[in-house]
Amino acid sequence: MKEYTAITGASSGIGKEYAKQLAKTKRNLILISKSKVKLLEVKKELSKNKIDIKIIISDLSKEEEIKKLEGKLSKLNITQLINSAGFGNPHMFHESDINVSKDMINIHVTASTALSRAVIPNMISKKNASIINVSSLAAYARSSRSNAIYNSTKMYIIIFSKILQDEFKKKGYNIKVQALCPGIVSTNFRNRKEYNKINKRIPRWLVMPSDAVVRWSLRKLNNNCVVCVPGNRYKIIYPFLKYFL
Repeated sequence: MKEYTAITGASSGIGKEYAKQLAKTKRNLILISKSKVKLLEVKKELSKNKIDIKIIISDLSKEEEIKKLEGKLSKLNITQLINSAGFGNPHMFHESDINVSKDMINIHVTASTALSRAVIPNMISKKNASIINVSSLAAYARSSRSNAIYNSTKMYIIIFSKILQDEFKKKGYNIKVQALCPGIVSTNFRNRKEYNKINKRIPRWLVMPSDAVVRWSLRKLNNNCVVCVPGNRYKIIYPFLKYFL
């Protein structure tokens, strides 16, 4: 029975980069996103690797779609799950549309939690399985320069991942969990016009390419460290982020 890596947010950014790098290692993929057009483009691009690629169209901001996706994933032989779907919001909580905040909670928290629960029963019997939850160093920031919901949901992902890994160790399951906490990544995430002013303040040396972030994540997956901060520069400065962001 074929084993698969399921990736949410696989049509762009970090999710797409995971798909590209894992395809080169001959991992069979389940690509998940709300954009059918973009997913088909990614599938076509990766088909040269001669692997099995499935696509699932799902809008993870909608709870009913999360529930449908749970059912689909629970029936597949998934040995690796990468919860990469997400989006940012540079506006203060009280100035943001509450529906945007609710969508963010669903994508970052509800989907990551529910999809992890859906695939774990199949992973328990495997010799090598893993869950990667994409968080952010913004989780450690505590000022109004950052969005309250974004930072809070990303901190949830870190705590969820830590406790989940502890549970697996106590039960003796061979399931590794990683909370990937990148700093500023060069993706379409920040190409929206509302990020223009913020982008101008960011030094170029702080920006990491998405391919470097994903390589770091996959390389560190086997070192039993749940919180993965890619880039030596960020490993040094992230304890101080709460004072500057």
